[in-house]
Amino acid sequence: MKRYLLFALSLSVLFLYSSCNKDDDDSVRNEFTLNGDSYQLAKGFMTEYGSNGNGSFDFDVELTSSTVNYNDFDGSFSGTGDVIYFDLNTSLETGLVNGTYNFSSDRNAFTFVDGAVATNYDADTESGDVFAVVGGSVEIEIRGNETYFSWNLTISNGTTVTGEFQGILRNV
Repeated sequence: MKRYLLFALSLSVLFLYSSCNKDDDDSVRNEFTLNGDSYQLAKGFMTEYGSNGNGSFDFDVELTSSTVNYNDFDGSFSGTGDVIYFDLNTSLETGLVNGTYNFSSDRNAFTFVDGAVATNYDADTESGDVFAVVGGSVEIEIRGNETYFSWNLTISNGTTVTGEFQGILRNV
């Protein structure tokens, strides 16, 4: 009986240890990678621009590092940091919906027609390393009150930018 109790206790400790040390590879990293370097993202902002007149609706999203801020008083961004920008078109008037949004020259549901990747971007002087998005896709999944983004983009210098972000988008 003692041996069984010791075995059960050892097995319980092993199970608890392994569940507490779960690999974090499944967690959202809130970052993007450009030329092998990672850039952290901390905030998300969304602006509604209304109907495109064809059953799709225009929403712009800016994902930024913690050092970029939005000023409600004058409706502008300030600070220096890293930014991902998407001009997204969705099928729902009230906001983004789950799905894959592909880069396009036409505004239709599940497309994005403009985008940018910026590092060391100074919002006050609008300077930094800024690259236009010229291709790719953005996967969006609404998870409760948070929005999950995953992207694989081609930018104007010919390189690929990948990343992901999950958070609450502040309407601006």
